[in-house]
Amino acid sequence: MNNTKKIMKVLLIEDNPGDVRYIIEMLKEINDNKFDVRNISRLNEAINILNENVFDIILLDLGLPDSRGIETLTLLQKQDIDIPIILLTGLDDEYIGLNAVQKGAQDYLIKGKVTIDGLKRSIRYSIERYNLFKKVTEKKQELELANQIKNNLIANVSHELKTPLNIIMTHLEYLLEEAEGTFNSIQKDFIAISYYNADRLQYLISDLIDLAVMESNKLKFNCIEFNFSSFIKSIVKEKYLEGKNKDIGIKLEIPIQDMFIYNDPVRLRQVIENIINNALKFTDYGDIKIIVSKKEDVIGIHISDSGIGIKDDEIKNIFEPFFQSNTSLNKKYSGVGLGLSISKKLIDAMGGNIYVKNNEGKGCTFVTTIPTDFKEFNNIDNKDY
Repeated sequence: MNNTKKIMKVLLIEDNPGDVRYIIEMLKEINDNKFDVRNISRLNEAINILNENVFDIILLDLGLPDSRGIETLTLLQKQDIDIPIILLTGLDDEYIGLNAVQKGAQDYLIKGKVTIDGLKRSIRYSIERYNLFKKVTEKKQELELANQIKNNLIANVSHELKTPLNIIMTHLEYLLEEAEGTFNSIQKDFIAISYYNADRLQYLISDLIDLAVMESNKLKFNCIEFNFSSFIKSIVKEKYLEGKNKDIGIKLEIPIQDMFIYNDPVRLRQVIENIINNALKFTDYGDIKIIVSKKEDVIGIHISDSGIGIKDDEIKNIFEPFFQSNTSLNKKYSGVGLGLSISKKLIDAMGGNIYVKNNEGKGCTFVTTIPTDFKEFNNIDNKDY
């Protein structure tokens, strides 16, 4: 059996000779490893040593001739060293220890109270924690890079698809107008179906671009002051015709005739239309009811439907990108699950809130709250609005 002990290189940055002897003697008593200890008494000298040598662990005193306090740790970390650090302090102060760990030290020991077992445990766990932290950090960086590559790919491919799709739709529109001659009913149906599906694809591409922009934190808003009452009435008027085709009524209740807000009307329209479209998609009969209310500087928009509702265990995931319900009933409804996710991200960025709840009986209600002034509010918490 090989009983060779691993040699662990320790940089002991300590200026008190008594403390140095005490630490070295305890290291000698630890049987699991052999320790090659190098003692340096000044921080500047230790930094020079670190540039030329490799160590497994650093034991750092916070009271050195050329540096004192937690700043000693900060100065050492600025050297971009890749070594776990255990702080040595003469102060029995929990705040100093917690502050040190928060700033990146793996552990702290109080001089005079250190035991052999305590030092052994601290060295072992500090190295293990540091290595685990490195792995987590590297994995996080890999995931962030992969996510960025994904977002760039989605954005680039989507932009490349959008131009030829616009040309196709323009030509289909031209054919539907029969400017160059008439078509029989079957031919017109083929063209209309092609145009409808091209339009759906265009919406999907726009959603993919929006999602990539949002996840890259590049979303911009173009805010103006506008009359929200007139704004939502115009949306309902447009959607009323869509509902009528399915024998679904859309009712609007808005108590204030002129309600002015400062926001991005294009992005806000996108949110409201996404929710109404969702209600229209999952409602086969009945009504969609939209109630607008105002409390102080917050506007609430309740959009209720009489559709199939949402399974209780799926409500928490409803705003996740690409989320699709697993119920067989939902499989007949088309979509990729981006509209609500984008709506959530937009409302969050506006400083508002959005959530959904099932109605008593049938259907569900989406509740959206937004500040009347985009500039003045952030992260409104109105779960009970």
